[in-house]
Amino acid sequence: DIELAARINAFIFDKTGTITTGTLKVSRLAPVEGVKPAELLLLVASAEQYSNHPTAKAIMTLAGEAGVELLEPKDFSETAGKGVRAKVSEQSVLVGRQIWLEENEVEGDIAGSVDLDETQGYSLVHVARDGRFIGWVGMTDEIRSEAGESLSELRLEGAKRLAIVSGDRAPVAERVAAEVGCENVKADCFPAEKVKYVENLRARGYKVAFVGDGVND
Repeated sequence: DIELAARINAFIFDKTGTITTGTLKVSRLAPVEGVKPAELLLLVASAEQYSNHPTAKAIMTLAGEAGVELLEPKDFSETAGKGVRAKVSEQSVLVGRQIWLEENEVEGDIAGSVDLDETQGYSLVHVARDGRFIGWVGMTDEIRSEAGESLSELRLEGAKRLAIVSGDRAPVAERVAAEVGCENVKADCFPAEKVKYVENLRARGYKVAFVGDGVND
């Protein structure tokens, strides 16, 4: 294994918690008309409380700061790379990526509700109640101070390819990649697509190391 490590010439990085600190902070609650911010926060925090995803932790932190008394979710389930599902006060709640809600045939203008300019620095989770979209939560994440320098040092050591793969939206992943000087970035990736990215590089003859902080990684 040590001899193989000396021949690694491609490094693929997860973004959240690896290139960034992974300590997300809720910066915006964006409920649709007719839904109060406190109502949105109560539902999303109650549904997410058993998830270990960084977005869930950020939401739980805000709920704690706001003194929200969480409701006990029933039938909780989490789909890797997509989102969570739970029953909260007999209401069916979905929290996760836009595509997760779309796959579950959620009604409402999910994409149209998002200010695209704001997503440049945001990670988003979308929320549905009883099959209808009720808003989204925006979170920001800081880039690790040593990330750019670490990538530069890998190039000096002979790394031929550096890449960031992320389940996050393209504008967010591309902004992070640009700030740390990483020329290759692939966003909106499910875990299986990260595997495929590694397999493709290996098929081209690269010796690959994947760097990440989570179970999926």
